[in-house]
Amino acid sequence: MFTLTSALALSVACRPAPPANPAFDEAAAFALTSFDEVDPVNLAFAARAIEAQVLEDIDLEGGLLDRSRTPEAMSEETASSFPAVPERDPTLCLPVSVAHLSAWPLADHVVVQQLADQRPIEPASKDKYDRIILEGADCFASRDCELLRTENPLIKDNSVMTLDYTLWKDLRWVDLGLPDPADVPEGETAETTGERWALVGRSWISESAEATEGGASIMQSYSVEVWLPQEGEQTLRMMALWSETVFENGDGPGEDAVAGTTRYGIQGIFDAADDWIEEQE
Repeated sequence: MFTLTSALALSVACRPAPPANPAFDEAAAFALTSFDEVDPVNLAFAARAIEAQVLEDIDLEGGLLDRSRTPEAMSEETASSFPAVPERDPTLCLPVSVAHLSAWPLADHVVVQQLADQRPIEPASKDKYDRIILEGADCFASRDCELLRTENPLIKDNSVMTLDYTLWKDLRWVDLGLPDPADVPEGETAETTGERWALVGRSWISESAEATEGGASIMQSYSVEVWLPQEGEQTLRMMALWSETVFENGDGPGEDAVAGTTRYGIQGIFDAADDWIEEQE
C-alpha cells in the first residue's frame, strides 16, 4: 500500500513522461541485441547513438520528469537476446528511462559495480543485495577483459512490493572510438583505438519473482544501462527499464503511479552511487 509520503511524491512524478525519440529506442534495442557479439563495433555505435540522443534531447540539469522518457515496448526479438527469461509476452512490460549526469568519473563507477555488497547503492534493497561475480573479477577494472558477469540474490522492498529473487547483470567495456559498422569492410574486425571507453550493462530475471504473501510480483524485467565519460570527469548515466508488475487480485496503482515509482527508484540508484563515491573521497 502506498504511504502518504509516496502518494504526495507521485502526485507530480507519475505524470506520463514524454515518449522517446525513435532514434533512442532503436539505439537502446540495438545495444541489447548486440551486447554479446564478438565484434563490439555495433555496441559502440549503439552507445554513441544513445549518448548523442540524450545530450540533444534531455536537459540534464532538469528535474526528474524532465530527464525521464517512455521508450517503446520491449519486443520479442530484443527480449530473446537475453540468456534466459520468463515465458511471458515482453510487450506487457512498462517502459521507463532516466538520464543522469554524475559528478564522478567512470573509474569510480566501475568500483561501485564490483562491490560484493550492493546495499549501499540500492535504496530499495537495504536488507539484502549480494553481487556474486561469475566472470571478470580480476581483470575487468583494468580492462584486461571486456566482460563482467554477475549473479545478484536480493530482496526488493518498496511501497508496492517485498520480493526475494535473483537478478542477473552483465557489463561490458566498449571503445567509443570504434568506427561505424558501415565503415568496417565485410569480414574484417575494427581495431580498438583506446581513446574513450564507456560501459554498457544489461540486467534481467530468468524467473518471475512472485509474491508469497500478497502484494506485487515482478513477472519479467529487462534493462540496459550506459556509463559514458564526459568533460570534467563527469559521467553520463542512462538506464532504461522494462518490467511487468502484477498486483494481487489486480488491485494496484495505475500504470502512471507504477512508472512514477520506477522513475524514483532509478534516480535513487543514481544518487546512492554518487553518495557512496563521495563518501570514499
